[in-house]
Amino acid sequence: MAVTESLSHCSSSDKGPVVPTTPMVTFLERVQEAALKTVKETNFDPKLYVDLSLKLNLSTTEKAFDLLQKSANGSLSVEGLKGFIEKYFGRAGSDLMYVEPVDFVPEPEGFLPKVENPEVRAWALEVHALWKNLSRKVSDEVHKRPELHTILPLPEQVVIPGSRFREVYYWDSYWVISSSDTGPVIPTTPLVTFLERVQEAALKTFNETNFDPKLYVDLSLKLDFSTAEKGFNELRKSANGSLSVEGLKGFIEKHFEGAGNDMVYVQPVDFVPEPEGFLPKVENPEVRAWALEVHALWKNLSRKVSDEVHKRPELHTVLPLPEQVMIPGSRFREVYYWDSYWVIRGLLASKMHETAKAIVTNLIYLIEEYGFVLNGARAYYTNRSQPPLLSAMVHAIYSRTGDMQLVRKSLPALLKEYHFWNSGIHKVTIQDAQSCNHTLNRYYAMWNKPRPESSTIDTKSASNISNVSEKQHFYREVASSAESGWDFSTRWMRNPPDLTTLATTSILPVDLNAYILRMELDIAFLAKVTGDNSTAEHFLKASQARKEAIKSVFWNAEMGQWLDYWLNDSTCQEPQTWEACNQNKNVFASNFIPLWIESFHSDKSLVKKVMESLKKSGLLRAAGIATSLTNSGEQWDFPNGWAPLQHMIVEGLGRSESKKARSVAEDIAVRWIRTNYAGYKKTGTMHEKYDVEKCGEFGGGGEYVPQTGFGWSNGVVLAFLEEFGWPQDRKIGC
Repeated sequence: MAVTESLSHCSSSDKGPVVPTTPMVTFLERVQEAALKTVKETNFDPKLYVDLSLKLNLSTTEKAFDLLQKSANGSLSVEGLKGFIEKYFGRAGSDLMYVEPVDFVPEPEGFLPKVENPEVRAWALEVHALWKNLSRKVSDEVHKRPELHTILPLPEQVVIPGSRFREVYYWDSYWVISSSDTGPVIPTTPLVTFLERVQEAALKTFNETNFDPKLYVDLSLKLDFSTAEKGFNELRKSANGSLSVEGLKGFIEKHFEGAGNDMVYVQPVDFVPEPEGFLPKVENPEVRAWALEVHALWKNLSRKVSDEVHKRPELHTVLPLPEQVMIPGSRFREVYYWDSYWVIRGLLASKMHETAKAIVTNLIYLIEEYGFVLNGARAYYTNRSQPPLLSAMVHAIYSRTGDMQLVRKSLPALLKEYHFWNSGIHKVTIQDAQSCNHTLNRYYAMWNKPRPESSTIDTKSASNISNVSEKQHFYREVASSAESGWDFSTRWMRNPPDLTTLATTSILPVDLNAYILRMELDIAFLAKVTGDNSTAEHFLKASQARKEAIKSVFWNAEMGQWLDYWLNDSTCQEPQTWEACNQNKNVFASNFIPLWIESFHSDKSLVKKVMESLKKSGLLRAAGIATSLTNSGEQWDFPNGWAPLQHMIVEGLGRSESKKARSVAEDIAVRWIRTNYAGYKKTGTMHEKYDVEKCGEFGGGGEYVPQTGFGWSNGVVLAFLEEFGWPQDRKIGC
């Protein structure tokens, strides 16, 4: 009966959804119909008429059309219709303008390497040249007055199919772009592109052993851009593109300020040599004296963006941040995203609350300007982020200061950042064995060229990749690895230690998803303290779903660790079915990062299992936790240990209810403090990374020389000393 009743309610009419068209399109259909009756063309093309653009407004045009004299069958005089169309319409296709493709060259490097026949190669180059014929951009008139056009106001240049198809088509576009990388790309500035040319010339000219490409993209112009570019183009070059040493040095001195000159030293507003209540648990006088020296390093790392950057930002690659900043140190002359969390933890130990808040204000500024927190505050970092820890920074400051104004200021930005990580390219759906869908996240940079700050290095790394598409894909993977903060590691390679097999976009990382779980919990907490219970409840539910997803996709009960998950299809258009074999069973410090999150360290039995796994993993060494077990020569591998990894794992163990876990946490912290102390006494500086095999030795590897300063190392040492202290009788030496 129920079936009969339901069928009886069906009619022969269509009841599906209908998206209404525009009045403009409806009117053009009338013109189209009249044209068919009037012109009676053998090869009449109805599309021609709905592709027309209005010269005047719709009501004026429609009124004029209605006043045209029509015959009984609705046709018009040929002269009348032609005159009407000429008077009131731009021709079909005139709202799309020819434009030279920005990256077209007559014969690209590595073009069709397998085509050996000269006749076929010549024809292929002619086909390649057709991209110029099909390249268009939507005219400015469409952007100004979109209601006069049926073409849509697309933001970027396009490639059309051709002939009557004067606009972009969806599935055609796959084959149009199948020969190139298809992901999103955020264009860089003309200044950055120019500085890459200077960087390349400098490498060819100076041929330095420890050449640092970043130096050249950190330069600031003295004069305007066009003058500098003209001066560079007029320099005499040799056959291989190099310049005379004197010529290039003279050019740089004439046209550029030194790298870092646009960041000015500034005394932190809240620095005092020995803050009241500083590290009360540190009883040993030798350790206390050293801790005060580390505390004093905040003065060395404190900067503000110069007034010149605010006046003429187009002359600089550093971004015009509103507040004073803390830089990591050495070659890192600007703010970095995830570094800032551990800098803030150290500043809070140093009672420098205002400086900590200023850092958050700067990161909020980046979200307001770009929609997310950039990898770093430079124009060349606008195509990627870094591990998202802004919510953790706000939570940490609020916990110390109770600053509600900061919380209220931060929440809109945190919601915007959350949307960035949970939509589009960063979002992936995995279906588990019980057919439940889980939403998780990955790193995915919006870039497919060499990283400007390492352009010469990336170009060399890709030199044996001949296919253009494969080369672009490699560059995207390099930039995505940089977005992870782990640049570089065998963790991201399909065939370690071959850097060209980086596949970061094909991996769901354990730690990223732990950070986003932390973000959800933080937003829920911060929303609740402001009285926004609806937002708090929404994010609490989101955190519960993510906790379940982390357990379902990453957790490996046999190993007692959370494992990265390899995707079968990096396009991620459809949900992917979970397979146990896709878990990466190699041991990395990141496998233990979820323990940092309250959702996991509050589970006593889970903590016990993970702690035992960590002790047996091989990562625990004499001077701290190793990043991996593979000595690849990359800096995010063995034997290097990094301050943030020590801190998250130690804090996760230390915040559990297990006394044994807290004891293990303190043991790791003591090892790390000792190696930092010994290294400082030996070199007079704090280091970016340490060799966990040798107490007091700094780490190495990677694409640049070891750096000193150093923001997050200072922060973690101070945070550890604040948490665990240092008894009077405990030895500090190795």
